[in-house]
Amino acid sequence: MKKNIIFCLCLFSITIQAQKKVETGIKVGLQMCRFQGVDFNWSPESAASSRASERLSTKTSPVFGYAIGGYVRTLEPTFLQAELMLSVKGAQIDQFLGNNTTKTTTTTIKYTQIDIPLSIGHRFNKIEVSGGPMFSVNVAEDGKLKTLLANYSANPPQFSPFQTLTVGFHAGAGYGFGNKFVVNLRYMGSIQNVTAQSIYFKDPTIPVGQRESSFKQRSGVWQLTVGYKL
Repeated sequence: MKKNIIFCLCLFSITIQAQKKVETGIKVGLQMCRFQGVDFNWSPESAASSRASERLSTKTSPVFGYAIGGYVRTLEPTFLQAELMLSVKGAQIDQFLGNNTTKTTTTTIKYTQIDIPLSIGHRFNKIEVSGGPMFSVNVAEDGKLKTLLANYSANPPQFSPFQTLTVGFHAGAGYGFGNKFVVNLRYMGSIQNVTAQSIYFKDPTIPVGQRESSFKQRSGVWQLTVGYKL
């Protein structure tokens, strides 16, 4: 898979460079981020335990982050564009007792990825629309998610629950101001899970089908950026 991604990136870059004229620039912006996935359900390791079952939900408020990077694009009305963005993202995770609505804690996590959106778009005077695939490489995380999930595992995770490389998509629209600035609003989502941590409960008193639960989440990001043509 990694070889296929590298091949696509190289082919896209060669196609852009083959054009007679290209535009380069920088981008900076804010983003609202959240996880998207099913709830994580945990059962006590012993049926005799006084600790109640718990549930982790990501169906909560978004977390603000930011992104900064650069782009290169062709100058035709129907254009190709490649970007390299350092993107700080996050998510909120609410903890509930069993299936109740009583919330006990909220954990806010942050993680950093290098996003590589590849776009095909079209300009209508000052308005443009674009979209395409996106590749994200995880480069850092604050460790809060690993600590949170370790509370529920008989064998706490030794490694980061974040996936190193994920494939996603993006789509949005922009508006140009003068000859230098473009404001762009887009949605970016991951097709693959950005986290995929399985927790196994070693307890023979718990039915086999209930001994394992998974924390699998995709990312959803609304991003507002300002681009400046160099």
